[in-house]
Amino acid sequence: MRYNLISPENFTPEHKQLVENFKEMTRSVSTPSKLILAAKDVHSKFFITNDAGAHHVGLKRGEEITDMFDSDLPCEGVAQFAENFVQEDQQILGSEDTDKNLSILDIYEYHDGLMSFLVSKSVLKHDASQSILGVTLEAMEVRLTDFIGLMPNYFTEFGQSASINKGDRVLQLEDVRLTEYEHEVCFLLTLNWNYKQIANFMNKYRPLPGGDRVADTIYKCVNRIRDKLNITDCNDIRFREMLIHFGVHQKMPPSFFNRLIGSHVLH
Repeated sequence: MRYNLISPENFTPEHKQLVENFKEMTRSVSTPSKLILAAKDVHSKFFITNDAGAHHVGLKRGEEITDMFDSDLPCEGVAQFAENFVQEDQQILGSEDTDKNLSILDIYEYHDGLMSFLVSKSVLKHDASQSILGVTLEAMEVRLTDFIGLMPNYFTEFGQSASINKGDRVLQLEDVRLTEYEHEVCFLLTLNWNYKQIANFMNKYRPLPGGDRVADTIYKCVNRIRDKLNITDCNDIRFREMLIHFGVHQKMPPSFFNRLIGSHVLH
């Protein structure tokens, strides 16, 4: 069943009431709650956030964000990456699955300093009219040290700020499907790790019952991936560049993402 995207100027009274209901719920989650709630329209313009969300971007009250875009926020460390957030919104708005959640690790220089948040985005929908009115957002802070401990050189390779999606169980690169294990190897390759480093990491986080992996184990896995992609003549440097071009460094394998988040959400 296909839902239609509806702009605010075309809202029916029922649509407006749904948005108002979300606003009331958002206002009820007040400071000092660590939970951030927010909603945007289909053009990524904010309807509202709660006070906790407002404080992180340099505002005093949640209502102050109404009618702002991410690029309008007074927090430069967030506003300069507005396009990242818009792309996330469009990804969830463009999904055929209206129940889909998008899980993201956002690491940015907020008003409070460098912080990381586990963000869950879903569509704000009105089922009776088969309408999508926008995007809702829930976010909780996670310890930045846990990410650095797991991926110590990520910032060195890709900069201090990042939006990293929780990848699907199967990674799709154009028309080629990679297994979760192959995804894990590819993700670690984008970090510029050599085969021995990847083998050591995998032995720790995905141990084999029959013995440890060695660099040659990873080399053979990479060759299988290259065969799948029909790029057998591609060297390691070019292969890594191709993976980054496909955004693999922004699609963390579910096993890594779940381990990182796990019980480390701050309450």
